[in-house]
Amino acid sequence: MKSGKTRRVQEPGVTRLPFARATPQESAAATRASCARACATARQIAANTGAPAWDEVMDSLAELDESIDRQFGLLHHMQAVTGDSRWAKAYAEVLPRVQETASVLGQHRGLQQRVAQLAKEDANDHSAVRRRILAESLADFEQAGVSLPAAQKTRLRSLRKRAAQLAERFERNLRTATAVGHVDIDDEKALADMPDDLRAAHCKPGGGWRFPLLDPSYVALMRHCSDRRARRQMLMLRNARCSSLGPKGRDNTGIIRQLVGLRAEQAQLLGHPSYAQMVLDRRMAGNPQAVLKLADRIGRPARQAARRELRMLAGFAAREYGIADLAAWDLSFVSERLREREFGIAEARIREHFGQQEVIAGLFACIRRLFGVRFEPTSAPVWHPDVQVFRLVNRNRREIGLLYADFAARPGKSGGAWAHDIQTGCLLAGKQQLPVALICCNFSAAGAAGRQPRLNWDEVVTLYHEMGHALHHLLSEQDDYQVAGMNMVEWDAIELPSQFMENFAWRPEVIREMSRHEQTGQPLPAGLLRRLVGGRTFLAGMRTLRQLGFLVYDLRLHDHPRGADPLALWRQVQREYTVGPTLRGDRTPCSFGHIFAGGYAAGYYSYLWAEVLAADAYALFARAGKRLAAPGKRFRSEILARGGSRPAIDNFCALRQRPPTVDALLRQFRFR
Repeated sequence: MKSGKTRRVQEPGVTRLPFARATPQESAAATRASCARACATARQIAANTGAPAWDEVMDSLAELDESIDRQFGLLHHMQAVTGDSRWAKAYAEVLPRVQETASVLGQHRGLQQRVAQLAKEDANDHSAVRRRILAESLADFEQAGVSLPAAQKTRLRSLRKRAAQLAERFERNLRTATAVGHVDIDDEKALADMPDDLRAAHCKPGGGWRFPLLDPSYVALMRHCSDRRARRQMLMLRNARCSSLGPKGRDNTGIIRQLVGLRAEQAQLLGHPSYAQMVLDRRMAGNPQAVLKLADRIGRPARQAARRELRMLAGFAAREYGIADLAAWDLSFVSERLREREFGIAEARIREHFGQQEVIAGLFACIRRLFGVRFEPTSAPVWHPDVQVFRLVNRNRREIGLLYADFAARPGKSGGAWAHDIQTGCLLAGKQQLPVALICCNFSAAGAAGRQPRLNWDEVVTLYHEMGHALHHLLSEQDDYQVAGMNMVEWDAIELPSQFMENFAWRPEVIREMSRHEQTGQPLPAGLLRRLVGGRTFLAGMRTLRQLGFLVYDLRLHDHPRGADPLALWRQVQREYTVGPTLRGDRTPCSFGHIFAGGYAAGYYSYLWAEVLAADAYALFARAGKRLAAPGKRFRSEILARGGSRPAIDNFCALRQRPPTVDALLRQFRFR
């Protein structure tokens, strides 16, 4: 069978998500069965001596990969959102089997030879997309160690298995330690600046207020509590939670040191000078030096702006609050009060206008104008009563995807916000599979019973960000699993749709549409809207410099031939990239989940890299005014629909008709 483009089947999509009946044991058993089937099928493919065909080799491998990803993805998801130790135990038990299966398949010389033979013999018959799939698949084999001697193959498998186990432990420690700490407040005057619904959400039954270490509670206290001692206590608890200073048995210090060493050894086995060099070799950036050059170009004006901002904060703190020794635990509180003074924006007033359901409705309306698709509420089995489900339909009302949304913070739920696919939209065994995406956040809980949650502005922007990821999954139009959704998209382009979508949260017409005062039902007043938008670049220098510190730390940590000392390096980077007060004995790396448990090792720079792309891409829409349909159609067809079917730089150049530049981002930050 020749490998020309497969015609998409125009029939209802298939979905296979057993949230209603899934159990940890059954999910673990299904994952193990998929792994066993993958290994057996790989042996069969390798043993075939006939001329290779796409369906016999690549389609078979895709179906196996998809089965493992879906089954194991369910396990990973459930242990992250339920806080149920049974799911965590099942996930930890199956993780080594999944890692071992990936290593066995990646190092299977016979399988690699069949793929190489297919690429060589039918090269002229493959589409450009499938030539890319074959080329990247062969590169994956090499990175898995297929060409290594037997002893080194075994060592590489051992290193990767151990690294996966350590990353799982890191994540479990972080989630557990975050769930146990808290700060109690007894003096109501200390919470005078806190929005009423946030204060109500933290009331203790016996009186007073309790703030756990969960993200929204941490942010609420640090921004709005006037008690310096309470702010210091909260920051110290959060910072220490996964270190030697935190709960017993949850110290991640040794884990991160081991992970760095394991990654460095993997790179050396594969002939790379460092782990960062190995990772970036197949990404848009190409090498760490290109990223550091970009960071330096943005860092120079950011540092100048940050120094001005710090002087402004310190002066304000001294004048208004008598704080002559501005400390790390003062920054959020003082910044929020100064933002209120400078722009007339109090978080309480903002929250009054942004109910969660109205924000979702406004976001969906924006997406409809941009991409011509509609989200509609639907019912489906879920893992928690708060989870909402939406079907995605095209202009002809045909269902083309499904979205699960889990917004509220809960004890035991992983912190932060993320989006991923639980099922990839593609053609499998002749049937069109429906794409299914998940958005998980940790937004503030509702206050009084029956009152819908109110969002602060950061949460609104976060929702737009995560929706960009979800759309990357849902609006892919690739039949081949290997390039559908985010599959085969370079990691430093993964954040392009999410960073891009953030821009629309700041558009005045979008803000008016998604804002409704909780009592009057009126949209955000024009004056407050102007001040909100005008404050977008407030403290942009300090925020940008902080992000640059994270990415430089990540790259330096992983660009060392033997792996640098994580805590010592963090202190060094802090001295270079922090203009304000720092926390003595800072243990931030011990909870830096992105690079130690979240797949961003040597890749945290992707946020900045993609922000450059996103600002440049958004310039098309900034010039279009309210006529968003035409550029939206172009963004959908050249970025979202393409998935990983061609290099990300080709996608961007097709959109903008030129390579990206940093100019739009510098203008957006007002650094030039």
